[in-house]
Amino acid sequence: MLTARSKWCRYKEAAKDTRKSQKRKRNPSQPGHDSTAKMTEIHGTCDPKFHEVRSLLEKYLESGEEIGASITIDIDGREVVDIWGGYANKERTKPWEKDTIVNVFSCTKTITSLAVLMLVDRGQIDVNERVSHYWPEFEQNGKQDVLVRHLLGHTSGVSGWEKPLSTEDMYDVEKTTAMLAGQAPWWTPGTASGYHALCSGHLLGELIKRVSGKSLREFVGTEIAGPLDADFQIGAAEKTWDRISPIIPPDFTGITTEFEEGSVQARTLLNPPLDPNSVNTRPWRQAELGAVNGHANSRSLARILSAITLGGSAQGKKLLSEETIKLIFQEQSNGKDLVLGLPFRLGIGYGLTPSGALPWIPEGNICFWGGWGGSTIIMDLDKRMTIAYAMNKMGGGLVSSDRAEAYGKAIYQAFENLLQFFSHAQHLAGNMAEKAQANVQVLTDRQSASDSMSLRDIQNSMKRDPGGHGISALGFDGVLRTFDAERNVLDAIGLNPTQVREYYDGLPMPERFLTADGRNASRKDMFNPNAEDIPRKPTEEDRARTRAYNEALKRRGVSCCVADKSVDDGESESNRT
Repeated sequence: MLTARSKWCRYKEAAKDTRKSQKRKRNPSQPGHDSTAKMTEIHGTCDPKFHEVRSLLEKYLESGEEIGASITIDIDGREVVDIWGGYANKERTKPWEKDTIVNVFSCTKTITSLAVLMLVDRGQIDVNERVSHYWPEFEQNGKQDVLVRHLLGHTSGVSGWEKPLSTEDMYDVEKTTAMLAGQAPWWTPGTASGYHALCSGHLLGELIKRVSGKSLREFVGTEIAGPLDADFQIGAAEKTWDRISPIIPPDFTGITTEFEEGSVQARTLLNPPLDPNSVNTRPWRQAELGAVNGHANSRSLARILSAITLGGSAQGKKLLSEETIKLIFQEQSNGKDLVLGLPFRLGIGYGLTPSGALPWIPEGNICFWGGWGGSTIIMDLDKRMTIAYAMNKMGGGLVSSDRAEAYGKAIYQAFENLLQFFSHAQHLAGNMAEKAQANVQVLTDRQSASDSMSLRDIQNSMKRDPGGHGISALGFDGVLRTFDAERNVLDAIGLNPTQVREYYDGLPMPERFLTADGRNASRKDMFNPNAEDIPRKPTEEDRARTRAYNEALKRRGVSCCVADKSVDDGESESNRT
């Protein structure tokens, strides 16, 4: 029998209590805690421009707000951030490894929707066709006008089960899918959204099975995860269970929410009354729940869904056409969701911005989804950036968490800083004749030609100090200059944003010089031509060091034309700005 005061609701509404508990320091007597241990180690790779994200993960792990998590950022098909850390169990005895996976709850829906869209792309499904065209039994009880896009956009009117179920009942996918086919819609299809929290995988999975002949689990494994070498599963094969981090429910102190008896919200969210501890059980992992029991880490989510961000391809595999991707952004609803109770803008298969569900995601050509407790996936087509976050310790939110929001804001701030810097460089480089120093002639045609050149070709084409005592430096005006031994400017050329990024990506700067604004040195430490901040002249000691360096090269039979070698402090010019 359904109850309006449920354990599930306590978890859902526990955000305030979770935040309070997160402020408590970890108890030194807690199992697995080592009071002598060093600061939490973060593993993986992180582009220096996003180091604030790494620091944030480290902070949350140190405070105990996170126990184990992974974060991945893919830009233009390159994983600029792929980090993980913490522990894979509540006792903090098993480290979170590179291949640790976790139940990502509703982020599973993004893969299920992708599977349907792949069949749309192949011409096997039409989003504007009636569901009953592919699944005749579905038209029962007034559902003859429900379209495929209504299922994908959570506007079908079938957001849950009419008959009371237990969690174990839900695992019998064939039986519970037939129940959905036989019941009437709870509102007029297509008129409003009502989050299909638990049943969307049953509905879309059956559609996939009717059209492709494959179960959802099989389709995802053979058509998506396998070809992309992505560690994602609907459910989880028993051979991978040793890599699964159990879900850790949020703390709560009994806060409850009362739903109106018989409301769409109550019937959807309380049937079955889901306990987050159930996701750690054998039956859950063996079931095929395309709405909620996908197992993955952030890397596998980003790897798969970057296909949407990057025009349909991921890892060299074509999954969707650009025309099919455009379908995602066809708005299906924009208003208060009947289940979430929040303003929610939905496209075909994914949430769209602006959204009341995740209001911190900026507006733009962006689609997203969030899972119970915080797991998050964002596809930003404007920035060609895919963001994924997976964790074991749940936050208090149904479709996000405070931590997910903090990571997301830090990522977007870092990217915004990069855009501002590259835009600034491009603008000034375009007016380089005015910005370069007076003793340097910069030709417009040379600037235009450089746009199609690689950074290495540009550097090789520039005038150098013939004695090998010069350096080159990039100013924050976006102009690359070469200097002679007396630090007179020999040559200058403006770099476009791509070349600027390539230049900074190649700098092996010490970490102490890295800053959150996307540059490898703080503004005060950068070469500033407008302030006549010319790199210092070499000393006799510097000259002697350079001569010794050239002599060493000669002895090894290497050309001593090392005009690009800095003699300042014994560092190469690549260590200078």
